[in-house]
Amino acid sequence: MDIYVVSIPRFRERFNYIHEHVKARSRRAVHAICVDGADPDSLPDFISPSAADRFSQGQIGCAAAHLLACHSIVASGADAGFVVEDDVCLPVGIDTILDKLQSELAADEVISLYNRTIKREKFSRVDAVQVAGTGISLIYPMQASSMRTSAACLIGRDAARGILACNRDLRYVADDWAAFHRTGAVASIRLAHPIPCKMKSFQSTIGYRSDVSLSVKARNLLLRNPVGRKLVTLRRQLIFWIKERNITLVDERSSISPAR
Repeated sequence: MDIYVVSIPRFRERFNYIHEHVKARSRRAVHAICVDGADPDSLPDFISPSAADRFSQGQIGCAAAHLLACHSIVASGADAGFVVEDDVCLPVGIDTILDKLQSELAADEVISLYNRTIKREKFSRVDAVQVAGTGISLIYPMQASSMRTSAACLIGRDAARGILACNRDLRYVADDWAAFHRTGAVASIRLAHPIPCKMKSFQSTIGYRSDVSLSVKARNLLLRNPVGRKLVTLRRQLIFWIKERNITLVDERSSISPAR
């Protein structure tokens, strides 16, 4: 299994960080997946030309990069691939964790090693699988929409093929797991819990908010000096810490569990 790193050289700090970090933590082959939504010429040839009309440049680049990663997983002939974005912090021993998770992975399944949500979401204890030697359980969200990021995902070959076929015209953003599950692109998605990966507190490059919004203006003002930058970083770290813990375990079977 190889690692596919979603990163853009234009964002040099993030690009350098993730490649150095992955190299330090893993001995696996690493492939740079570089698609810049601001550069239409960087979009993979297999993506529909009309696809760039729906989302922000950051969303386009991210979704297209994940499609390219899925294309690469399928083309590699491997059973699975691990896709990471450029702000992920991998745990020590990630190679061993990936080997053990792959032994539990179905070909048409995705296992996420990171998740955070705006509000508390329910995950099921029923059908949970304990991954030996890791302290990790694989749990189903009660709804696929509770999976909210594509930051660190172990993707089976058939799931990669399904996502590629489903989203070739970029109908969905990279982390719309509810859509991928609803359309049958992915048969199953589980969360590794407690989440083994964490996040660096980089500023988002996706571009969800308008540059003229009051919150963005206030943030940009703070970023002009070292103290302000530190405050912004601490605030972002606190938000991540809270959102990563928005998990409520329940004794009900998930609506997406194959055993249902």
